[in-house]
Amino acid sequence: MLGPLEYSFGASFRLSLCLAVVLAVVFAVLARRHRRSVATTFSDWLLASSFAAVVAFTQYAPYDGRGRALDLRPFDTIWHALEGRGDTLIAANLALFVPVGMAFATQRWGRGSTLVASAGLSVAAEAMQYVTGNGRISQVDDVIVNTAGAFLGWLLIRTIRRGGRPSAQQRGVPRQVERRPGDDAYGDRHGERRR
Repeated sequence: MLGPLEYSFGASFRLSLCLAVVLAVVFAVLARRHRRSVATTFSDWLLASSFAAVVAFTQYAPYDGRGRALDLRPFDTIWHALEGRGDTLIAANLALFVPVGMAFATQRWGRGSTLVASAGLSVAAEAMQYVTGNGRISQVDDVIVNTAGAFLGWLLIRTIRRGGRPSAQQRGVPRQVERRPGDDAYGDRHGERRR
């Protein structure tokens, strides 16, 4: 089903699907019991199941190897992949965090919050790989690619929500100034100009 990634991620993929189904049932029951909207329930389910997938994919090692490996060379594996000495793990890391970014967008998180939280989640996952010594390599490139994947997921949902339209700021529409009682036509208090 996963082609060349089956050996490394087959069991994690099946576990993630099972967890997503179980979480969907749990969230559906809770939504019905607490009269929550479908949109809110879906958003919460997406967040929980994407976090569960991150844990399943990053902490499970299918091979017998034990030990710790740390690679702090930024962009090393990314350049190898771009040069055609392809690393399918780059695509897997990117795809793994797209749902995380989508979940953050459905929770109405901003761009900065999404980037910081997804980078933090990725650093935590890489740190756990190193601490547990499960034979996986903890790489700074994984953090970079995971964060990029989360940003792509966030951007996808934001674009869908806007219907592909640029934001007011991108269209050059001036920001609306909130007026209070006593402000004049320019938004200044009691007719006094701001300096």
